[in-house]
Amino acid sequence: MAERVSISAGKKRNLKLLADPEGRFRMMAIDQRGSLKRMLAKVMGIEPDDVKYEDLARVKKIITKVLSPYSSATLMDPVYGYPYSIDYIPKDVGVLLAFEETGYEKAGPNGRERRSRPIEGWSVEKAKKAGANAVKLLIYYRPEASDETLKHQQEFVKRVGEECERYDIPFLLELVSYPLLEDEIAASPDPEKPTTDTPVFARRKPEIVMKTAAEFSKPEY
Repeated sequence: MAERVSISAGKKRNLKLLADPEGRFRMMAIDQRGSLKRMLAKVMGIEPDDVKYEDLARVKKIITKVLSPYSSATLMDPVYGYPYSIDYIPKDVGVLLAFEETGYEKAGPNGRERRSRPIEGWSVEKAKKAGANAVKLLIYYRPEASDETLKHQQEFVKRVGEECERYDIPFLLELVSYPLLEDEIAASPDPEKPTTDTPVFARRKPEIVMKTAAEFSKPEY
């Protein structure tokens, strides 16, 4: 028999606000920063570092204004998205706010491991005060990474989870795998920019996903 999960009335209400009337989660994500900046730079014919804050924020506002009404909830970042876009989210659409900084910190003996970082000055308390119905955290994870990197990622998840528990707000964890082993790197067209779009990684991904899910399904999280 499956174990019954008990949640608070406040957390249950927030989860309901993230779903449509049929209980389905139809979330729209516009919390991308680094990748969106690169795409915008390509269109504008400039370098990503030359994309202005206002330009990225304006694009997020337009996308949110057009697509948010069709979602049950909208995921935004608190840096570029929320300040410009919150007024364009319908009152019956839930709000999720991202917790992690864009990109990752390179780590490990060969610099191929990835460590997630929090947005500077951001917290679960601030997300809740901003009206978020949930907090989302993206974590890069490979079970084969060094003990130091695994501990860093695991402790990060625990810390954010504990904050969400303290402030009684739903916590959505997004787990992302990435190429790490030598054959995965070698299979990429550009070893300096390894990709998951290779047969080598595709064959290994189910095992990576299962091991990652097993880790973060433990009660300590």
